[in-house]
Amino acid sequence: MTNEVKPNMIYEVFIHKIDSDLFSTDDRKSEVCRDINDSMRDRLADFKVTLSFQLTSIYDHTVYEALSKVVQKLLP
Repeated sequence: MTNEVKPNMIYEVFIHKIDSDLFSTDDRKSEVCRDINDSMRDRLADFKVTLSFQLTSIYDHTVYEALSKVVQKLLP
């Protein structure tokens, strides 16, 4: 998996189910997102990919906001 075809491609990663008790505070959500972000970047460091992370849940507006952000990035 390399970016030979389109070097400026951004891979969107949706971290879902952030509505559980595990994520009761915004600080905890940020911490988990940062941990996942660091882990993914470490594992994909050899491939030189750009990752963007979105925290989502089906029980509130976050999934719609995340999709909206991705679509806005795609539009010129």
